[in-house]
Amino acid sequence: MTTVYRNLTTSCLAAVLAFGLAACGGGGTAMPPDTGPTVEEQLTTLQNEVAALRQQLGITDAGDIGSSIADLQAELKRLQDEAQARMDAEQAAKDKAMAAEARKLALGLDAASHVASGETVAVTAMHGELAKATATIASGDDPSFMAKNSKSLDAMNGWSGTELMSMADNGPTDVMHVYTNVDAGKQIPFAEWAAATTGVTWANGAVTPAAGNSALIMAAPFATGSGTKTHEHTIDTDTTAGADTFQTSGTFAGASGTYTCTGGTCTSAVAGSSGGVILGGTGTWTFTPNNGAMAHQADSEYQHFGWWLRKADSGYSVHTFSGSTGDTAVAVTAVGGTATYTGPAAGKYSIYDSGPKGGHFTAMVELKADFGDASAEGTISGMVDNFMGDTDGMDTWMVTLPELPLVTGGAGTFAAADPAGPTDAEKTTWSIDGEDGAQGTLSQWGGSLRSADAGGTPQIAIGTFSADYGLVGNMRGAFGASHSGE
Repeated sequence: MTTVYRNLTTSCLAAVLAFGLAACGGGGTAMPPDTGPTVEEQLTTLQNEVAALRQQLGITDAGDIGSSIADLQAELKRLQDEAQARMDAEQAAKDKAMAAEARKLALGLDAASHVASGETVAVTAMHGELAKATATIASGDDPSFMAKNSKSLDAMNGWSGTELMSMADNGPTDVMHVYTNVDAGKQIPFAEWAAATTGVTWANGAVTPAAGNSALIMAAPFATGSGTKTHEHTIDTDTTAGADTFQTSGTFAGASGTYTCTGGTCTSAVAGSSGGVILGGTGTWTFTPNNGAMAHQADSEYQHFGWWLRKADSGYSVHTFSGSTGDTAVAVTAVGGTATYTGPAAGKYSIYDSGPKGGHFTAMVELKADFGDASAEGTISGMVDNFMGDTDGMDTWMVTLPELPLVTGGAGTFAAADPAGPTDAEKTTWSIDGEDGAQGTLSQWGGSLRSADAGGTPQIAIGTFSADYGLVGNMRGAFGASHSGE
């Protein structure tokens, strides 16, 4: 209807203009012969267009075009009002759902964390792959995070992210966001790698492949897809029966070399749906690396942080966590000077006010560490800002992480001095648009320093934080920060 109305209006105005031109044309200056259609020809064209529009709209020659335009305008207004009413209803439904979600999140964020009841989170990661997590619940109702329910999240400052989900029949739904700084690893001499790698049998310059090495084995002739493949001997010794040999080039842990199977039968089989090869038969298999061959050593020391939301009939619960694989917290007793750590943060929030809202956020954290000296205990403090999420105004949020003592004696952790809880001076403060919210009992933070360099300076800081904004705001988050300067 809008298009028809627009065309009609344009044609009518053009017709009026044409009539005016026709009326004035008799006394005007003669037009040059190459200027196009004459006024009379233009008038005829417009009259034909008006006639066509009349026919399209079902208006007789005696009909009033003005009345038809008014009808079209009224119909357009009615359709616009209906569309606006539908949009208003949809928005009201969304607001109601968001308010309910915000209320559930507020209750979950305000309660004691999973960890307080003995629940734990363990994370494993490989570079370029989705992280895996195992979570335990004191009640025994553990979530089952499956690969098919996982997806990658946008990386943040070198920390890769994974969303994991567990959905139990007639049970709770668990959602976890976990970030890790696992890197691509490095290439090292094969002999060094084989001698130091658990589960690899290395002797006399060769590896004896075992079933547990299946993911490391690769060669073009080996079985693919499914089933077992028997390999014919490629070298006939013509000496002792059963001493014939199968030999092929391939790689083991990415290092090039030669696979040899001597005596008996030589078989290969696909290890499983995740790939890899199992070498078998009655023959003896070995892998001999080429001179100078290098093996890939995966990163075995990395950190993680994240949040875990459990949705159950009884309500929501929210847990934040941080941890490390392959290392322990750095002893800071002998470390002096200062250090700055920057990196990403992530968590859940709820603001239950006149426009309730809740969800998850990402942000940036900056920490300042003063390692003190022999006579003074070190301290660490910082802030979280650059909040991003689906709520307007989050860019004005900031959480102040007040000064905490660095535990001496080699622990490498930081937390409130009193195990019973933080003092008012040690509580976090959440400000919105420059206005501080009142602190609550869960306004606290803490963490640990990890991965020391050759000089003893920790290169990573991980931890968790929570904050209250009076009676209406609740937030829990976790962070991972890298050494970025003094």
